[in-house]
Amino acid sequence: MSELQREIGEIDGTLNSIRREREQANEDRHKLELELERITSRRTSIAERMQDNFGLSMDNLPADFEFFPNEEEAEREETAASALVEELQLKIQKLGPVNVLAIEEYDQEKERLDFLTRQRDDLVSARSSLLKLIEEINKTARERFLDTFSKVQNNFHEIFTSLFEGGQAHVSLVDESDPLESPIEVIARPRGKKMLGLGLLSGGEKALTALALLFAIYTVKPSPFCILDEADAPLDDANIDRFLSIIRRYSRNTQFIIVTHNKRTMEFADCLYGVTMQDAGVSKVVSVSLSQVGEDGRIEQSAPEPQHVG
Repeated sequence: MSELQREIGEIDGTLNSIRREREQANEDRHKLELELERITSRRTSIAERMQDNFGLSMDNLPADFEFFPNEEEAEREETAASALVEELQLKIQKLGPVNVLAIEEYDQEKERLDFLTRQRDDLVSARSSLLKLIEEINKTARERFLDTFSKVQNNFHEIFTSLFEGGQAHVSLVDESDPLESPIEVIARPRGKKMLGLGLLSGGEKALTALALLFAIYTVKPSPFCILDEADAPLDDANIDRFLSIIRRYSRNTQFIIVTHNKRTMEFADCLYGVTMQDAGVSKVVSVSLSQVGEDGRIEQSAPEPQHVG
């Protein structure tokens, strides 16, 4: 009998233990159900926020997406994500309303930018070409100028010494580094005088020096006609002879037309043209060829009829 009671006691103890385990299991199950319900509710809340803020649903998540393994990490990540969401939302608000025509406007502006870029590239290319052309022109002009200037220097010295029967004269560049823009200095020293600038010469010396420079330039590239307007006005008789000598020198290839009041120059001419006014308000041009004048001063042949100038 005592053995049976002992076994019954053991069975009761086992039953009590099983009851406690079942109660604990029920309690744990209840906790898990509450936790599952909380997780489900939270999942639903997260899904709604994803849909509202980003237009995403839980079905669009990647297949390898995993939720946070524990509560603490989930809360930490949720806090960081919430802060990031707020920051992004603030940036979106600052951007203002969405421009649905932005892509079309971008294409238009890009097309205009491409056009302007091509135009700019063309201008840069044209500028480079122009600068290169200007450089070539300046180089050619500099070479030709220096060549012509050298010839003028030699001619000026020769003609000056011929007119003044000695002396020295030369022209020089003030700034030889930039011959195309440099001023030109003229120095002349008639025979028996010191080297002087043009400002210290007499009127006749200035006139002869200017004529020497004029013919020095003219000699480089002669022309069939040359007109001188009272170039001999400041010259005395001695200098007139020198002036006429240089005219005679170049008259072989050039026809000179000289406006003058000097009698010696008139005597030197082959043909004279004079303007007279016999009647008030009516001018006449009278021409005389000196080859028609005889030794007695009379015209052997009739001169051409006077022309009425009016």
